[in-house]
Amino acid sequence: MNIYICSTVRHLLFALLKASQNDSEQHHILFFSDFQQASLHDWNLGSLPESIVVHDVQRADFRAQLGSRWQTRLYYYLAMRNLAAPAPLQQAFLQVLARTCPVFGAAFAAARHRSLWLFNERNKMARLFRLTTPRFSVIEEGAGNYLGVHVAAWKKPLRLLLGRPPGQWYFGEDRRCDAVWVQHPDKLPAYVRHKGRRIDFFSDRSGHDLVLQLFPAQDELRLPANTVILATSPVDDLDGISKEQKLRLFRLLADQLETQGYAVRIKPHPRENSADYAEYGERLLRSTAKLPLELFILASDAVLTVVSPYTSAGIGMEAQVRPVQLLSNPADRGAAAAEIKAWLEQPPQLRARLEQQLSAATRS
Repeated sequence: MNIYICSTVRHLLFALLKASQNDSEQHHILFFSDFQQASLHDWNLGSLPESIVVHDVQRADFRAQLGSRWQTRLYYYLAMRNLAAPAPLQQAFLQVLARTCPVFGAAFAAARHRSLWLFNERNKMARLFRLTTPRFSVIEEGAGNYLGVHVAAWKKPLRLLLGRPPGQWYFGEDRRCDAVWVQHPDKLPAYVRHKGRRIDFFSDRSGHDLVLQLFPAQDELRLPANTVILATSPVDDLDGISKEQKLRLFRLLADQLETQGYAVRIKPHPRENSADYAEYGERLLRSTAKLPLELFILASDAVLTVVSPYTSAGIGMEAQVRPVQLLSNPADRGAAAAEIKAWLEQPPQLRARLEQQLSAATRS
């Protein structure tokens, strides 16, 4: 039994593509949809083969159930600290799982062998399942695989002693993680590179067809060849960048792209409210705001250009997409904020950077 723990629509898409490669095994995908306030309403999951089952679960409900007994509260405490839980606590966790999601809970308890697939092993829901199996694998999540996640200052000395990068931690570094399945294993940091495995589900046409049939309105996903997708990012979570500044940044980018003759479509980040971009009218991919950008890439017959301050979308899919990254060093949050402020103060600098990166993407 293969188990996938998903918190984002991108996770869900990748889990479905991975599961579609092996129909001789059972695949159960646990999707915590309230993390991004996403909905499976537009996903025609009834067309999935019997070997793949998607379970929609609410994190808030699950955590409330875990908090109802001292055994599961203790299990939660241990899971958050990656400490082993004794069998009675694991059994209590399985009982909560069975109450919250009966079909999944029954399949999980009955499985003789469980292969656990995570995306970010330090996501709180992933931590809970990480304790149920001795080993697990990680599937590419994005920036956390290649750029890392910032480490608090007080943790840096210990990481240095453990031989890990003191300033960043990377997905898959957990000692119980056997493999990190990514599109570019050679770009993983040196200390986890030996775990790297290359995923190939983006080149599997049958997987593409399976995923696309989940959406009856496929015409909405197919975009004209001259389209540039402007993929927004929640850059207002950077120090000193306000929501108004973020919206002005994307307004400038949209205007500059249209001046160059591109048909611009705005794709809000799943963590953002698409209503923030209502001013773009028909240019806004309104009804599909919670769908992953990779879905548009899979559906397109033409090579699409995706412009964003930073996006990992399209990595490994270079035959179908030209990703255009604007920030020079998105891993450095201070530098990223300073660069955005400079663009807002001097829009010609933003135009020059956009033209430079578009030209580079076209040549590659």
